[in-house]
Amino acid sequence: MQRKLYIHIGNHKTGTTSIQRALEENTILLEKHDMSLFHAGEFLTLNRKQCRSTICMNIKNVNLLALQLSKLPTNNILISNESFAWIFEKKVLEELYNALNGYFKEIKIIVYLRRQDEQAVSHHQEASKSGKSPEMLLYGTEPYAIPTYTNQHDYYLDYHKRISLWADVFGDDNMVVNVFEKSHLQDNDAVFDFFSILNLPKPEKSIYRLNESNSLAKTKVSHLLNAHMGNSYLRRYISEHLYDEGKPMLPSKDKARKYYDHFRKSNKKLEERFGVKFNDNFEKYPDVDEDIWDDKSANLAIAQLLAAIDDYDKNRIRIFAKHIYQKIKKLVSDKILKRG
Repeated sequence: MQRKLYIHIGNHKTGTTSIQRALEENTILLEKHDMSLFHAGEFLTLNRKQCRSTICMNIKNVNLLALQLSKLPTNNILISNESFAWIFEKKVLEELYNALNGYFKEIKIIVYLRRQDEQAVSHHQEASKSGKSPEMLLYGTEPYAIPTYTNQHDYYLDYHKRISLWADVFGDDNMVVNVFEKSHLQDNDAVFDFFSILNLPKPEKSIYRLNESNSLAKTKVSHLLNAHMGNSYLRRYISEHLYDEGKPMLPSKDKARKYYDHFRKSNKKLEERFGVKFNDNFEKYPDVDEDIWDDKSANLAIAQLLAAIDDYDKNRIRIFAKHIYQKIKKLVSDKILKRG
C-alpha cells in the first residue's frame, strides 16, 4: 500500500486548537477520504535532562507509536499536536523517522509559522493561563505584553534552525511550511487552509475560533499569580474568577520591531530554504504600550482578586472535595481504558 502520514507540528497560537476541533467534528468526512486522525499525546513528554534547553519534548516508545499507526485501517493518517514544536534535538526526530519509515511510503510535515513578535505576544499571553507550563518556562512571568528577549527564546523562535531539524531528517520536499497570516491562508481561514493541504473539502462549519486571548487585567494578574503564588488550586481558582472583558495587551510598534530584529537574519535563511517570508508591517500595534494599568483598571483588578480569595476561603472544603473527586474519576477512567 502507498500509505501516507501527515504530521502537523504547530506552531502554537496558529489556529491549532481550531484546526483540531474541526478535525474532531469531521471524522466522517476524513473517513470518506480514506484518512484517520490519530492522537499522539501520550507519546509526547517533557524531558529537560536530555537536551540543552530548559524545555524539551521527547517522543517515548517511538516503535510502539509507529506500530499503532500502521494498524489504522486507512491509507492516509494524520497526527496534529503542537507539542511537536517543543522538539529541539535532531536525534529525537531521527528516532521518529527510523520508526515510521518502514510503514509509510511518504511522510509530510505541516507547520504554520507566525512572525516572531506576534508569536511571542500571543504565546506569552497563553503562558499566563497556567502555571509551570512550557510557555511559562520559555517566556517567564513578566506582566507585560511582550517578554524581554533572552537567548532561550531562540530554541522556539529561530524558525530556520528548528524547522531545518525536521527538513534535515524528513527531507525538504516533505515540508509544508506556511505563513500564519490571513493573506496567506485559503479564504483567510486556518481551518480551510489546513483542509486544503490534505485535499479535503471545506468542513461544514466555516469558522472555528478557540483559545483566544484574555483581557489586559486578567493576563497581568495571571502572570503575577504564576510568579508569586505556589498554591496551584488557589491560583487557578482566582484566575478563573477574574474579569475578562476588554482588549488584550499589546506592546508598542517600537518594542515589537526591536523584538523582531533578533530574528531577521535567521528569517532570511528561512526564506532561502523554505520560501517563507513574513510581512514587515507593524501597524497592528499602537504607538505606545497598551499593557499598563491605569488607576481604574488596577483598582478593579485588585477588588476582583480580593473577592476571589475571599470566595475561595469560604468554599475551600467544597472546592478541595470536588478536585479530589475529579482526580479519582480520572484515575478510574484511565484504568478502565487500559484494561479495555
